[in-house]
Order: sequence, then structure tokens, then C-alpha cells
Amino acid sequence: MSEHGDGPILLATATQREMEAVLARLSPADAALAPAPGGAMAARLGPAARAALLLVTGVGPVAAAATCSAHLARTPNVAGVLNLGLAGVYADHIPLGAPLVAEAEVYPEYGLLGAEGPTAGPGTDGSGSGTGTASDAAALADGRALGFAQLPGPEGPIVQRLALYPDKAARAMELTLPPDAARGAFASVAGVSAAPWRAALLAARHGLLAENMEGFSLALVATVHNVPFLEVRAASNRAGSRRAEDWDLERAFDTLSKLAQTLFSRDG
Repeated sequence: MSEHGDGPILLATATQREMEAVLARLSPADAALAPAPGGAMAARLGPAARAALLLVTGVGPVAAAATCSAHLARTPNVAGVLNLGLAGVYADHIPLGAPLVAEAEVYPEYGLLGAEGPTAGPGTDGSGSGTGTASDAAALADGRALGFAQLPGPEGPIVQRLALYPDKAARAMELTLPPDAARGAFASVAGVSAAPWRAALLAARHGLLAENMEGFSLALVATVHNVPFLEVRAASNRAGSRRAEDWDLERAFDTLSKLAQTLFSRDG
């Protein structure tokens, strides 16, 4: 039994396709019933038949916060929030299909934008300068310069960054983390990096491993509700690239299925 609540784990994905992958090995019968965005359904997962509330949040930080908040508010004694899905990786040494575990969530778009002076922006080829100069930095939001935190947090004001503790969260929810996963800070964005210059700037400014669209919002909602939060993803693409060779969705979905199976592998 979880030390936080004896109710279900709220298992959140952004899309139906991600939820189907999560359930493919855990509960094939439920995979065909994955809820539509904004919807949720009850399930029993893994050898221990763990109670779970399967939530498809919809894509992006606003949809994720709205749907997760609504379901947490009306679901008593939730054991924790588990966010599973795909992510783009910033580092070239991380192979596509690799498992990823978040040790922090960053919302880099919160703050003053352009506070560090004019920016040349991307070049005509879409690459941008990416040199880390003051003009490049102006393309990034400065959270501290705004002067307002988003919310108070257990470790101080939450501005752009929220520390996560995956091992503690996994123990609280009685889940098994993949031992071979790359770990680091994830960025959650409303505007996905579609050019190398933007991905390089974000990664350098915040020390990032991966990019997604929902993790920060879900982590913040879990913090507000004082429940554990764990985020595990599969690397689907190189952040900032739209080239076909820098994407492998099928491998990432297969990894996601295996990750879910590992997470719920305890038999009691």
C-alpha cells in the first residue's frame, strides 16, 4: 500500500496512442478502450492488479493541468501521479528508443521574453546562430526577471524549475524504475522546438535531457495536491529536428510498452 493513499495511481498520457502503447503489454483488453482526450477509465495493472485511473490529458501544458486537476479533485486518496509518454532528446549520445526518467521539470517559456536585448533570431535556413551570446539569450524567457513565482513550493518558490525525486516517488507508488534509463531534467513547452538553434539554446540554458509538453504541468498539479509524481518517457526524436532520420516513433512506442510493463512488474 502506498504511504500517501490507498487509492489508484493516476496514470497520465497526453494521447490515446501513448495510452494504447502503455497498455499493450500490461492489459491488452483495455488498450482498445483507451479514453479520448480529457477522459479517464479505471483499470487493474500488472501482476499485483494495481488500481489505476487511466487519464488521457490532451496535448500541451494547459490541457494537462486542467484535466489532471479535475480528476485529482474528485478521486480520493490517489497514490500518486505517473506520467508516461514520448519525448524528444537534446543530447546526440542518447539513442532513439531509450528510456528516460525525469529528475526535474522545467517550464522555460515562463518569464520575461527579450529582457536581455535584441535577438537576431533564426537565419533564413532556420538554423539560427546558436552561439549562446546575449542576442541569442534574448530568445529565452527569464523567469527571475519577471519577479513573480508561479506558486510556492515545498523547497521554495516555483519559478521555472521543479525538482523531482523519481526513486522516492517510485517507492511511494510501489513501482519499479527501469535500471538502464537516462536521467536528467526535462523541459515542458507549449511550442515544440522545430529548429536546432532553439533546442541548443534551451538545452544550454537549463541543462536539459529531454523535451515534452505536459510534464511540468502534471508535476505542479501533483505538488499542489501533495501526492508523489513520477515521469518516465521514451526517446522518440532529436529535439529541434524535423528530419525523418531523427525520428523513430515505432521504436519509442515499443519502449513505452516495455517501460510500463517494468514499472508495474511487482507482484505484491
